[in-house]
Parts: sequence; C-alpha cells; structure tokens
Amino acid sequence: MNSVQVLAYLPSPPQGVWQLGPIPIRAYALCIVAGIIVALWWGSRRWVARGGQPGEVLDVALWAVPFGLVGGRAYHVLTDWRYYFTDLGQTLNPPRGPIDALKIWDGGLGIWGAVAFGAVGAWIACRIYGIKLPAFGDAIAPAVLLAQAIGRFGNYFNQEVYGRPTDVPWGLEIFRRLPDNLTGVSTGERIAIVHPTFLYEALWNVAVVLLLVAVDRYFRVGHGRLFALYVMGYCFGRFFVELVRDDPASEPFGMGIRVNSIVSVVVFGCALAYFLAAPRGRELGLSMYRPKRAEELAAEGEVGYVDPWPDRDVEPEPEAEAGTQPSPNTETEPNTETEPDTETEPELETEPELGTESELEPVAEPVAEAETEAEAVPEAPSVPEVSRTITTAATVVDDDVRIISVTGEIAAPASSIFALIADPAQQPRFDGNKNLAEAAQGQRVTKVGDSFRMTNTGGRVRRNTIVEFVEDRVIAWLPSEVGKPPPGHLWRWQLKPIDDETTSVTHTYDWTRLDPEDAKRNERARSTTAESLQASLDLLADLIRVPADAPESPAADEATPNIVRRADAPPLVVEEPVADEPAPVETAAEEPAIREGEAAADDKRAADADAGSAGADVDADTAAATDVDAATDVDAVSDVDVESATESDVDTERAEDADPSS
Repeated sequence: MNSVQVLAYLPSPPQGVWQLGPIPIRAYALCIVAGIIVALWWGSRRWVARGGQPGEVLDVALWAVPFGLVGGRAYHVLTDWRYYFTDLGQTLNPPRGPIDALKIWDGGLGIWGAVAFGAVGAWIACRIYGIKLPAFGDAIAPAVLLAQAIGRFGNYFNQEVYGRPTDVPWGLEIFRRLPDNLTGVSTGERIAIVHPTFLYEALWNVAVVLLLVAVDRYFRVGHGRLFALYVMGYCFGRFFVELVRDDPASEPFGMGIRVNSIVSVVVFGCALAYFLAAPRGRELGLSMYRPKRAEELAAEGEVGYVDPWPDRDVEPEPEAEAGTQPSPNTETEPNTETEPDTETEPELETEPELGTESELEPVAEPVAEAETEAEAVPEAPSVPEVSRTITTAATVVDDDVRIISVTGEIAAPASSIFALIADPAQQPRFDGNKNLAEAAQGQRVTKVGDSFRMTNTGGRVRRNTIVEFVEDRVIAWLPSEVGKPPPGHLWRWQLKPIDDETTSVTHTYDWTRLDPEDAKRNERARSTTAESLQASLDLLADLIRVPADAPESPAADEATPNIVRRADAPPLVVEEPVADEPAPVETAAEEPAIREGEAAADDKRAADADAGSAGADVDADTAAATDVDAATDVDAVSDVDVESATESDVDTERAEDADPSS
C-alpha cells in the first residue's frame, strides 16, 4: 500500500530558478506574468463583448498591475513583519532581513493587498478614461481569478505556502535544495510530504471561475455584483485552505487563527453586503461609461455590442409571414386575428372594379381620390419625390456570430427619426417583419432600464427591456416573454447624423447568444433577413415623409400603418371624417332635384295654411297625406345621398383593408 502511495505523490520541481547567463529566470515571476497576460487577454474579450472599446483593459492594467504588485508585497510584509525585522528571519531558509522586504522576486505577494491596491489603480485609470469602475470589475472578475489560479503555481516552484504533513495519495513531496530553498537545486532528499495547498486553491479558483461565467451567462448581474461574487467565492475557499496550511504566518490576538482566515471572513462579509445593496441589472455598451465619455463615443458612432441577453420579442411568427397586422379593435381575439384577413381577400381582388365604379359615379370621386392618396403612403419608395437615398450594407455572418445589419441614409434629422423609434406605439408602423401588432400609448423610453410591452400579430405580449440608450443616437432592447428571462436575441437602432438634414441609420438583429440547441428559435431567428430589415428602414423613411405631405388629410389619417379594418367590424370603427365627407360632395345634377322637392313641399304646406285661414274645411287625413307625399319626395332625393355615402364608406373600408401598410 505504501508503494502505491509513493508512486501517487506529487513531486516538487527540482528548482525554481534558471540562469540565463547573468540573468536569473524565476519560475515564480513567469507564473505571475502568465496570469497577467491571460487576465488581459480574456478580460479584454469580455469587456469588448459587453460593449467596451478595444485596448481599454490594457490602459487600465497599466495602472492596476503596478498598484497590485506594490499592494500585494506590502500586505505580505505587514502581516509577516517579524520575519523581516526580527531575529525570526534568521530561522528561515534562506534567512531574511529588512532589505529582503523589497525582493518581490523571491516570492511573497498577499492577494488581499494586491486586489485592494489594484482596485485603487483601476479606479484612477477608470476616472481618467471615463469608465465606470463597477462595470469594469464585472467584466474582468473571472479573468482576474483565473490569473490567481495560474499565479499559485509559482508557490509550487518555490516550495512554499504548503500544508500540513499528510499521507494522502496526492501529497506533495518537499525536497532539500542547496544552497537554499529559493535559488538552489534539489538534492533528491525528501524532507516532507504535505498537503498541496497551492493546488487546492488553484482548483477552487477555477471552479469559482466557472461559476462566475455561468452566473454571468444566465443571470443579469452587473453594477459590480459579479465582482462581489468573485470576492465572496474566493474568500470562502481561502478560509478552508488556510486551515490546512502549515507554513509560518501571523496569528493575531493570540487566538491561534491565521491572519488570512480572519481577513477572509471580514472581506466575505463586506462583499456580501455590497452584493445585496448594489443595483440590479447590468451596464452594457455606452452605459458602462461616464456621461461625458459616452457622449464622445456616441458622437463618433461607437456603441459596441449590447447585452448578451436579447430576447424573443420580435420573433418571426409563422402566422405573420403571409398575413397583415391586426387592428387594435380586434385585440380581444388574438388567436383569430389573421382569419378576417383571409376572408376579405376576395374583396381585395375586386378593388380595381370599385375604382372603375368610382370613376362612373361622381358622388364618390373625391373619396376615391383620398383613398388613392392613402394607398400611396406605404408605397412611397417608388415615388420619385421621396427625398432620400438608401444605401444598404447587409451583413449576414456565420452561425458563430449570427448578426444581420442594414444601413441606409434618410433625409431627415436624427431627432425626428429617433422620436419614432423610441416610441413603442409607432414601431408597428415601420415593422418590416410584419410581426408587431400594437403597443399602448405613453411608453416612450428615455433611459437604460426602461421597458415597454408590445403585442405581436399572434396576440402574444412581449416585454422589451432597454439595455442601451443615448438620445437621438442609439437604442437597443431585449425582448422576452413576460416574467421569463430572455432567450438570446437583440434589436438595435443606431443613428449617425451626416448633416443637419440627413442621417445614417443602422438597423441590427443579433442572435449571437441564442442557445444553439434550441432548434426552433434558431430557425425563427434565421428567417429574419436583411430584406425584412431593409423593409423596416424603407417604412421608417416613408413615415418621416407622411406628416409633412398631408397633415390635414382625413384619408391619410385613416391610412395610418398597422390599422387593419375587418369586414365584419362594427360601424364604430368607421372614422368620423369619412362619415362627414358625403355632405360636400353632392353633384350638380342632384342639386336641382333636391331644390324642386323642397319647393314642392313648401308650396303644399303654404296652400294648406291658406285654406285653414280662409275657413275652408280641409280633411285632416288629406293634409297628412299631403305632408307624407312631400316628405317622400325629399326622402327620395336624400336616399341618393345616403346610398352614395354608403358606397363611399364601403370603398374606403375596402381600400383600408387593401392598404399594405395597415
């Protein structure tokens, strides 16, 4: 059994320093440098993925790393001062004196001081570069802890900070080195078998790294709370590792408890308090920067990637691909909204015949002209007078990135365009996916963290959370089912003024973080194409033009996109302007008939009045019949107006059903 255990022991390296000519190459330093490099590489990738700018992690590191090294060494010397400034230092191998307190290359960095002082350096750098420190800490937290795990192997090469003697199969062999433990070479003489506490801590750190990545992936943790979780996780493991260690360490207050165990408890409590008190949610994109820096980046057109938590809100619904969008009047029938559209298709096919009839009947002519103007609104891309130039730049990257983006120029100020995009009630009017139905008024968003609710054409309500917002520049939201976490898509609009009257608009759909195993959602995400995004851009450009062309036109008001009139809808859905139009559109041919009827009625009433005054005996029944005849004449003429108005209403209703922008 002993031979099996010996074969399973972990051997210590024969030496920790190699000479390259006069230059010593120290394994401890190499491990620290390797950890820093990994932290910079991974931390930078995470920062950019959240919307930060490339190179900023390195800029902050130029401050944080020197501060961290000084703080780590200072903590080590302060907690082990007796081994540097008293005779106890002479009992160590190699002996230590006051000057050795400066020899950082000999090992001895307290992680508590390194993190605390490193945070001070990072805070200074973040102030200089306009970055919010909590957001930065969340981005680099897993990378920093992984760097600590790598750095722990420097203790392995130095044969230090090991545990108590043990006979477990994974025990670490400690060998005698000459001339001393740090710079010498192993003689092959084994002097102890101890717990490999460096390995315990390194493995624990890796486990916490995986936990942090999982929490960051599946929960919206931000505002420094992920960094606090890193601190709590490390402290928890470090407390138990300290209970196993047997290397010299300070035990304050004479309690027999190592100083690092006490610090672990105190720091854990502080981190827990911060985690509970910090705001919920997560900063992303420009919200990770201080206001002044965010404005500078927005002016440069930089927004970065926004939140890895997009949602399923504007998922292409199968029933919405071939149908039109529902009316607010039908919101109580979400499961049958598309059925009336199919029932009215035969009527839509006969619309040209209605147009021909309107040419033959002068009564309906003005109404038909108004309908024609209304129908022209959504077809504005083909109208020459639309003052805009659309330049499409569609990007469909492979499944590893999964982003579609379309860019175009619209002849309008950025503020006018942004006002429509930021108002959820207007979004269905320029939805190229034909998927949005309606949103309540009064949901205009103004900042990150706002949310609004949208009903899609399938009758389902989606909650949309704003994750990036700069007024007149950029807005992005994450749709999700109400009460559920987002599955992984993002919608973004980015505006960049070209001049006072022209704006470059970029519309992006990003499903980068959609679960690859979710075949149904991935299929729906792929059905969103650059063409549908381009359609949204075109509709938005048209929508900017409509108010200036016909602000007073009742027909144009009726042609508001996303309002679909059902064939079986109650009369209340007819707008008042249409009901009032028949009065002024009477034809010249009808006017004489109306006047003759009214004159005849007046003559008969006057004759009856004269007969009564002369004392003539007029039969009451005959007088009543006379009145009925006169009224009948007037009604007969008025019926022409009513029938004409009714036919005009039918024409208007059918034109609205046929309007593709409805």
